Amino acid sequence: MAKTVDNHSTLEDFRRKYNDLANEVGDKTGLRTENTQTVIDAINSIEDKTFFFQEFQYLATASQTRFTGLDAFNNTLEFRQQKIQVYKNAQHLIEGDDYTIGGYGALSGNTHSIIDLVVGASLNDKITIYAFTGSYLGVVDSTSGSVGFFSETAANTIYNTNDSGIILQGDGANKTTVLESGYNIQFAGTLYSEGSLTMAPSTTLTVDALTDGTLTIDGGVLSGASSISSTLFSGNLTGNVTGNVTGNLTGNVTGNVTGDLTGDVTGTVSSISNHSTTNLSEGTNQYFTNSRADARIGLADLTDLSNVDISTPTNGQVLQYNTALSKWENAAAPETYNNSDVENYISGGNGISYSSGVINANVTDGIVIESDNIQLDYETVSVAPSSVGSTSTGHLWFVI
Repeated sequence: MAKTVDNHSTLEDFRRKYNDLANEVGDKTGLRTENTQTVIDAINSIEDKTFFFQEFQYLATASQTRFTGLDAFNNTLEFRQQKIQVYKNAQHLIEGDDYTIGGYGALSGNTHSIIDLVVGASLNDKITIYAFTGSYLGVVDSTSGSVGFFSETAANTIYNTNDSGIILQGDGANKTTVLESGYNIQFAGTLYSEGSLTMAPSTTLTVDALTDGTLTIDGGVLSGASSISSTLFSGNLTGNVTGNVTGNLTGNVTGNVTGDLTGDVTGTVSSISNHSTTNLSEGTNQYFTNSRADARIGLADLTDLSNVDISTPTNGQVLQYNTALSKWENAAAPETYNNSDVENYISGGNGISYSSGVINANVTDGIVIESDNIQLDYETVSVAPSSVGSTSTGHLWFVI
């Protein structure tokens, strides 16, 4: 009889009866089920392993292959994979060779509801199907002699009960029996997923090569990408690029580069701003940049005078840019001339005399210099003079 506490029990009576009950029930850690977190979990685990046996009988028609639905005793066929025995009369049939199963999930959960014979039955053949339940599927491995176990919950989920890990075989002919070091779950075969693969946070996906048939990431090299969208990308790129580039670029940039280009660019760029590129090859799609202007005049960086080869100019030397050497340098000083040098190069011509920086006109009879004007030596009179008097030779009189 279970220990009870009535209204008249003292605290000592309650303590004694509770201890007796605890000793009789025992600690839950003594349960041999997989789930011992609570007594309810343990009971459910035991219930999942409850063994149930059901017989289904069908009387075949001529050449009948499919057996499903109500049997001769009005029981609806329902069974779980690998938990049936099928007989035709007294002959035990082999799954795959003599029959196949179908109707998965048609009735409930992960059960099946169809048996299809490979060869049709004869008239009045008795087809007997023994279906049973139970969660343990233990088979002794002929190689290792170990037993692997899987447990199925009431919610139709399956989990393993061993401690060393799982190898899921994809090819029964070439079985893998040893886990790779450091891993708990291993797929031995080609894996195909019809749904998305989501990695938990702070986990890593490691592969030798990742590809979708076009884009490939292999050995740190990305190839076949039609576009790359990223707020930060550092490395070398070969192809057309839209966005910011840090590193060496070989190819065309189709679009605006609004960040820094800190490497060499061979190709064309539609537009660029905030750049620090010092080597942009000429192409068909050019634009003005400060660095290109600086490079053209020989100052790639106005704070860097490493390409300026000059010293303090002397004797009238001037600074000039040597395009052949791509640098600035002192040019040879131009020739200089004094006043005497200029005067020595100047001389008089016909009718002109030059002396000590003064140019004079040579005048003769009938020509005089009046108030810086060279003119005829003449005067106008009403009566012709009877003699020349004291006038110079060649003086002219105009009688009017």
